[in-house]
Amino acid sequence: MHTKACDQFWWFIFTQVDINHNGKIDKNEFKEYMNKYIGVISRKDIEKAFKYCDLDNNGTIEYEEFKKYMLCE
Repeated sequence: MHTKACDQFWWFIFTQVDINHNGKIDKNEFKEYMNKYIGVISRKDIEKAFKYCDLDNNGTIEYEEFKKYMLCE
């Protein structure tokens, strides 16, 4: 069960990754966030993680995709 507080938390994190605040995370934003907060990650691993998150394969990660990934759904 997801609560409103849980949604607010994931929305806050999503907006931190979505640097240009267009409602989508592109590969550059994803890479920058991962390198800044997770540590240096290989380009190959970034690509794999991004592809895993981008459920509709449109080249960006929208909030619902991000939340599903973060909640391991």
